Amino acid sequence: MIANLLAFVAMSFVMTMALISVLAMPLGLEAWPLRAMDWGLIWVQGVSDRVASLPEAQGMVPTLPLPSAILLGLAAIVLCLTRGPMRGAALLVSVISFVFIWLREVPDIHVEATAKTMAARGVEGDMVPVQARRGRFAVSQWLRLEGDEALPAEATRRPGWTCVEDVCRASVEGQRVVYVGKEEPAMALPCAEADILVTAFPLRGRCRSVKLRIDRFSVWRKGAHALYIDGDAIRIETARDLQGERPWVIRPEPRRKDTSRP
Repeated sequence: MIANLLAFVAMSFVMTMALISVLAMPLGLEAWPLRAMDWGLIWVQGVSDRVASLPEAQGMVPTLPLPSAILLGLAAIVLCLTRGPMRGAALLVSVISFVFIWLREVPDIHVEATAKTMAARGVEGDMVPVQARRGRFAVSQWLRLEGDEALPAEATRRPGWTCVEDVCRASVEGQRVVYVGKEEPAMALPCAEADILVTAFPLRGRCRSVKLRIDRFSVWRKGAHALYIDGDAIRIETARDLQGERPWVIRPEPRRKDTSRP
């Protein structure tokens, strides 16, 4: 509250000095008001730096659901463009928008657009990346989506994944999740241990007994994946599905075989 008052006084002082300097210009006396204006701007910057350095002065919030963002924008329009009792409708619309926030559904598993990495929700409800070495940009975006201030390397150290070489295992909402980041020659995939298998390389027909398989070809065709787990049911959202059938959306096509050669 005090910081807001100081900032208001400083900005009022700056605007006053700006007006005085304009009035003094015809007389060639604008130097002193402009110098005082400079002092006021330094004052404003000092207040801003002081507030930013306070504990918990900065923070991140989860991304708003689309219905909430639309309703909050509508509430702002009603508040600005109406008078009288109609302005009370803005409060009602705002309350309805918060209902959508409480009903917000977040993914239980993220898979990066090239399957270089993935993340799963841990037992404490936080998103836990399988690794921080690859796909760091995607991991940072997943954390920002959750309103999580942790760095990718910090989030990776959370409990959730158990890794042996390039094979990592986790349990998410009762589903056994296995991620294999690198294919080795004559590698035996842990198909029997997985309900959800994610690999950074093409499976090419292997592990057909697994309930859900996501490999390099899956993300090539569909883009990044988000999985929502509800008991035994798994709902999948992909980047391609969200883009829809639009003229500017590029659909990947498999390489055609050259039949001209014998």
